[in-house]
Amino acid sequence: MFKKYDGLSKQELDIENQKITDQYLTFKKQEKALVKLKNHNLWLLFLIPVFGLFFYQVAYKRRGEIPEIRDSLLQIKEKLIYCELNTLYIKKLLKNIENNEANEVIDAKIDTSNKPVKINKQKNK
Repeated sequence: MFKKYDGLSKQELDIENQKITDQYLTFKKQEKALVKLKNHNLWLLFLIPVFGLFFYQVAYKRRGEIPEIRDSLLQIKEKLIYCELNTLYIKKLLKNIENNEANEVIDAKIDTSNKPVKINKQKNK
């Protein structure tokens, strides 16, 4: 599923991450618009004292069962989840690349000479 990201460099991963983040934001806007359509003017039912909450729940459930809204909301949520998974995988790859670069720098600084090291042992009194 994520094999296409395995051979990419750090810059390419950053670009892909930005593209996926942009897609995520557009899907989030679409989801918000659909939820607004679903909740349109339902807040007015809260003006009715006791029965308003009951009417709100019934109306909200019925609007959620409209096939156009329900199906498009499900598709958008699936795309959002896929974008989130891609983003998490790319961040993991970027973190691995940064760790590998840090390990290479540490390995270059390690002294590989075979000089004996003196250890001072002191007796505790």
